[in-house]
Amino acid sequence: MKKALFCLLVLALIIPAQATLVNRYSFTTGGTLAIDSVGGKDGNLMNGATISGGQLVLNAGASGRSAPHVALPADVLSDYTSVSIEFWYTINIDQNWQRVFDFGETDGSNGGNYIMYTPTSGGTDAGTSRFSITTGGIPGYLEEYGEQWAETDNSALNVEIHAVCVYDETTSQMRLYQNGVLVDEITTKHSLTNVARSMALIGAALYNDPGYSGTINEFRIYDHVMSDEEVAFNYTLGPDTYNRVVVESVTPTDGAKNVATDPTLSWTVASDITPSGYHLYVGTDPNMLDPNANMTTYATVANLALTANSHALSSLDRETTYYWRVDTTADGKTYISYTYTFDTLPNSPIIVTPPTHQYVMLGDDAVYTLVTQKPIPGSSDITINWYKEMGETDQELTSGVGNVTIDTINDGDIYTSTLTFSNVTAADDGLIYATATNTGGTSTTANVMVYVKRLYAYYPFEGNADDASGSELHGTGATLGTEPDNILPSYSAGVSGQAVDLSNTYKNYIDLPDGFANFLGGITINFWAKPTAAGGWANFMQFSNGAPLENIFVSRESTTSNFIFRNATGINQNTLLRGTVAIEQDKWQMFTATQDASGVAKLYKNGLQYYYFNTNGTHNTPQVTMPMPTNITRVNNYIGKSAWNDAYFNGQLDEIRVYNYALTADEIAAQYYADGGVPACQVKPEADLNNDCQVTIADVAIMAAGWLDCGLYPESTCQ
Repeated sequence: MKKALFCLLVLALIIPAQATLVNRYSFTTGGTLAIDSVGGKDGNLMNGATISGGQLVLNAGASGRSAPHVALPADVLSDYTSVSIEFWYTINIDQNWQRVFDFGETDGSNGGNYIMYTPTSGGTDAGTSRFSITTGGIPGYLEEYGEQWAETDNSALNVEIHAVCVYDETTSQMRLYQNGVLVDEITTKHSLTNVARSMALIGAALYNDPGYSGTINEFRIYDHVMSDEEVAFNYTLGPDTYNRVVVESVTPTDGAKNVATDPTLSWTVASDITPSGYHLYVGTDPNMLDPNANMTTYATVANLALTANSHALSSLDRETTYYWRVDTTADGKTYISYTYTFDTLPNSPIIVTPPTHQYVMLGDDAVYTLVTQKPIPGSSDITINWYKEMGETDQELTSGVGNVTIDTINDGDIYTSTLTFSNVTAADDGLIYATATNTGGTSTTANVMVYVKRLYAYYPFEGNADDASGSELHGTGATLGTEPDNILPSYSAGVSGQAVDLSNTYKNYIDLPDGFANFLGGITINFWAKPTAAGGWANFMQFSNGAPLENIFVSRESTTSNFIFRNATGINQNTLLRGTVAIEQDKWQMFTATQDASGVAKLYKNGLQYYYFNTNGTHNTPQVTMPMPTNITRVNNYIGKSAWNDAYFNGQLDEIRVYNYALTADEIAAQYYADGGVPACQVKPEADLNNDCQVTIADVAIMAAGWLDCGLYPESTCQ
């Protein structure tokens, strides 16, 4: 089996310009002020907040603005359209909804039009940390005001955590980092400019929520977006150490591949910096990635004091990763840079264009192309082989065997190989890779998918829970009820033929086999339901590895009539997609949840994309972008049951279909009609006045009736 070696390089990829630090609170001064050493926007220590040992100390004994906190100037966010807020904190009490910061406005008891961070939004073991924004009004959590958030499971109590909250106006994204790593990002409909500049609190809430209990080591605000690299860099440096990175671009670019063994390193610095010199460090030791490292120890190739902003190297080793850093001296200060990497030319063939994932419909062709190049012009020939991962022993793919065709041609030093799977079937699903070999060695591509889009599982419930899709994912009736309530699911008349009858009293459900692994090309869950009770969080269907690991589920939201679709990557529960007031009791209805390959998720009911009206009368069609589910075998897969201690589904389910791609609106409407649903009105014509989804003489009659009306005042002037 092909093996892969993974090395975590903390400061990889192309380095963008650094965000501007505009406010820095290091909490090194006592008294009644929290000093801003950069922007001069000092904060006031309120209600017993103290500074000790270089940290802000908050021991909450009250809620809301009565708790100890720091009141920053209300306009601390100024007129920023993007912002990054960075801090190091340690909580010592697990109390839900305490705040590290809360910027916005309040009506006295509730907050609104805010941006805030809580390390404990619920749960156990310090709960879940959440970075939220809402700009619709007060209170901000109301459905119609559309609060949105990025979140992650938090670390244990009494442990210092580094967090960065980023609002990026350019991409309309919120990003949350914890201990140097991006843990969640969402696309938001809110704008930072609509966040109220009325109050800016550290350690207290705009709501009447508990005050913060613990310490805050340092608190910073940037008026631009921090990059992944800067976040990781600052985390490694730690609090009380700030370093502006003045190097703005480098050659070779960070992470460059196939660099010559005699490269010239060059760099540019910020226009407001007048360098008096540089110090260049180059080596092969990954410890150079640590900005706190003693560079003279690890700079084995070059350790040079320079006045020019470039330097030529020679005689580097082939097939080697090099690390380099250039520190800038200006105005008596030394500005250290990120550590950049590049890989030198290999001895083995150079992969110029690797194959890419192919998402194809059942019966189509899947085509993969690999372009390689000799590492030295005129060197030995290249041999290309293709493989499919098959467990411990991978299978070499051979042209002419089965539905496989391989064509390889060479043009001088360039070799191009094309692999084709003709008329793909479900059996072609899997991972493939290629190798290119010469006398210098073998280069191997990354795994790519043969992703066959198809009906993945289908449960018509004709007296059993067999899978009629051909995937052999047969279900088994099960119960966790105790005698005499240990009754297995039964079958009775449904939408089409029979349906499965499930009962919360009997705790019965359909147990599905392991699998439901790969939905990287999208997913559709389509089913008919006739609920007879509103069980708390009753799942219609779930694929998981236990709560809350790698879940994909559709369920009721608590005991409401809301229909929800959600997935989890790892333990991170991704953004919730909710259809408000969608589920009706004692009535057959078809629900559909889709997520396409770009992550966009949608809900449908009875063949149409679901919408509802907000309390202010506006129209809401739920749609969110969520991370794609991880490609991982799921072992807790159920119909009518969840991996949590939730209620079992009570009622009937029928015609459950799971696809590994997102059906279109037309396909969903067609399925609804094929199952016996009434014709659906997908797009209402503009001139349809009687709401029958067509323009006929009846609409003309309604329009003509209006011709006789006169709205003039006084009425006597009407002719």
